[in-house]
Amino acid sequence: MTSIRRSDYLAAPEIWGDQEYESHDVLAEEVKPGDLIVFESDLGNAYRVVSVDALDSRPNDERILYRYNCVGGATAGRYEGTTIPVVVTVAGRKVSRADDPVITMPALWALQNGLGPDQQMRLRVITAQGQAHAGVVTGLGATLTLRLDDGELLREVRAEWVQAVEVVGR
Repeated sequence: MTSIRRSDYLAAPEIWGDQEYESHDVLAEEVKPGDLIVFESDLGNAYRVVSVDALDSRPNDERILYRYNCVGGATAGRYEGTTIPVVVTVAGRKVSRADDPVITMPALWALQNGLGPDQQMRLRVITAQGQAHAGVVTGLGATLTLRLDDGELLREVRAEWVQAVEVVGR
C-alpha cells in the first residue's frame, strides 16, 4: 500500500485511503449527496458528496457527465452508465448513504412538535457548497431555517444535509 503524506493535503478527505473500508461500485447516476465516493486516483481517499451536477457532454456523445462536488472542494466525474466506488463500511461499521439519511423532514416535524417550551433543536449540517454549520432551528417547513452560533440566519436547509440532531435547552 502506498504511504499517504497527510501533511500535503489542504483539505483532508473524510476517509484516508490507508484506512480499513469496504466499497461497492454504484452507477454514476445513482450517487447522491451524502455518499462517500472513493477517489482511486487520489490513493483511494474518500470524500463526502455535497452536490451532483448533470452536465451535457460533447456534442457527439449522448451520455451525461455527472460531476460530484465534495466537502473540501474535491470534485470527481463519471459518465452515465459507468460506476464509481461508494464506501459502505469503515472498520466494520456501516456508513450511512444518501438513501439512509440521518433524519427526514417528517421526523424533524415530529421532533419539533414534541419539544417542551424550554427546548429547541440544534443541528449540525453540511450545505450543498460543502460548508459546515451549526445552529438552532428557527423555522421548519419544506426546508429549515437555522440561527447559527454567530447570529446569522441560514435559510433553505434541506433535511439530507443534517449530520447531527440534538435537543437543548433555550
